[in-house]
Amino acid sequence: MLNRLTQLYLNGMMLFNRNSPICGNHLAAAVRRPGALFARSWPKCRRFSQLGLSLICSAFMWTSVFAADAFVPDQVLVQLQPGASIDSINATWGTITIEQIGPESYLLRPAAGVTVLDCDADLDLDLDIAGSDPNYILESPEAESAIIVVAIGSSFTEYVDQGAFDRIGLPQAHTISTGQGMTIAILDTGIDPAHPLFAGKLSPAGYDFVQNDADPTETSNGIDEDLDGLIDEGFGHGTMVAGIVAATAPGAVILPIRVLDDDGFGTLANLIKGIEYAVSQGADIINLSVGLSAQAKPLELAGKSAWDAGAMLVGAAGNSNTDTSIVYPASFNKVISVGAVDSTDVKAAFSNYNDEINLVSPGDGIYSSYPGGLYAQGSGTSFAVPFVSGALALLREMAPQDSLENARSMIYGSASPIDQIPANEPYDSGLGDGRLSVYQAVLNMQNELATGVETGLIPVRGSRIFAAPNPFRGNTSILFELDGNRAASALSLAVFDIRGRLVRELKLIDAGGAGRRVAHWDGLDHSGNSVAAGRYLVRGRQGGQVSTGSILRVK
Repeated sequence: MLNRLTQLYLNGMMLFNRNSPICGNHLAAAVRRPGALFARSWPKCRRFSQLGLSLICSAFMWTSVFAADAFVPDQVLVQLQPGASIDSINATWGTITIEQIGPESYLLRPAAGVTVLDCDADLDLDLDIAGSDPNYILESPEAESAIIVVAIGSSFTEYVDQGAFDRIGLPQAHTISTGQGMTIAILDTGIDPAHPLFAGKLSPAGYDFVQNDADPTETSNGIDEDLDGLIDEGFGHGTMVAGIVAATAPGAVILPIRVLDDDGFGTLANLIKGIEYAVSQGADIINLSVGLSAQAKPLELAGKSAWDAGAMLVGAAGNSNTDTSIVYPASFNKVISVGAVDSTDVKAAFSNYNDEINLVSPGDGIYSSYPGGLYAQGSGTSFAVPFVSGALALLREMAPQDSLENARSMIYGSASPIDQIPANEPYDSGLGDGRLSVYQAVLNMQNELATGVETGLIPVRGSRIFAAPNPFRGNTSILFELDGNRAASALSLAVFDIRGRLVRELKLIDAGGAGRRVAHWDGLDHSGNSVAAGRYLVRGRQGGQVSTGSILRVK
């Protein structure tokens, strides 16, 4: 088998999809590391009838045909220190720039006769380089380990009525926030943009870094490119992840970015490109259902840069069912690492468990969208991640100016403890802070914001502003009260957003008593549009005197 692979590679035979920039490199990596080839279980399949079209495929745990540290031949990725010159780096080390992939990130070719690993070691010693690594080949966790169950042909009813939604409190959470105004980037195998579930939810700025075009649609070519006995096993992965995001944060915009091919494979360079691109398009949350065993410094720096730019990252902890398998980018400090639990809140049989995991989420037998307008059922830590991404969107809609650290702490602190469940005892502290509870997180955020609401501010000569109810959903009444020595003539009242932009001027009417005026606000702006949930400022003005209070609108 190995000799045959070697001969194919040396002869340069094109057995792979020409549209994929890494297909030929898959084989090359296997040839370079022959110990990475292992036997792999073939899937067992059975058919059943369900609404005329149903298929269940169960693929047992397998080891990838590529070594954990497989990489694209003759490519090294570097992240420069601020102010460093790539021309100077190339002159020093004899490297050649293949392409620039970010503001300070470059893909280089080693000097003639220098191996990738030797070049990487040399570049790591250069003080002008913040990080250097081979251009590793990475996978979705399900492509690397197992898609435990996929049931194509499930129904929309099964999707919307599944128990996972109720368990984490999605219906209740959506009465307060839906993620309106937030953008969630999904870096995965692409998406089916024509699926009815995504109508009106997709950003037009989606991109495909596998085929380098502006169409992130999932594609399948019917070729077993990674030689694992399975054909296009990654197809549908991104669409399923996106469907869970759409259910968790129905008001958010989904930004699909394709960084993995139909077998679930991608490159480190394309993943970093995807992160950089998501940030450039204003993503608030970046969903990373991909995995790499190498602690690649350029990837860590890309994640930190995204965090500094205001984007939160959520990653899958992996499906190896061990406490020793550490997966990146999930295990980086600026990324929320998510494991999976089953319908009883017991660790899913496939999910990793270790100190790197921050929390767990439903990820076993999850129904979601599938290409072709279909629905499917899948299991894996990849499907636990989008619940957390969506939950963060709900929190950030409520308090868009709050720190990312506060939103992250709110998610952790609101999790339901599950360590006391007998079946979870063997995993000790390997399940993070507990199981995601979206409703509790939203409630905690609402309470925190309400605690800071000024319901009786007295900044100027006894003037006060009151709002009731506060927080409010539909309507609230705002009372402006002056002390008895001041006339209420020429008094104005207006609502501003937290950035200081005028939202609505309110009409004041007599509320009875000297100096008492009241205005009613229905949560609409001056154009008659409903405003997003969040904190708003109310400012009363009389001449040069100003009194200000704050109110909180919830969905």
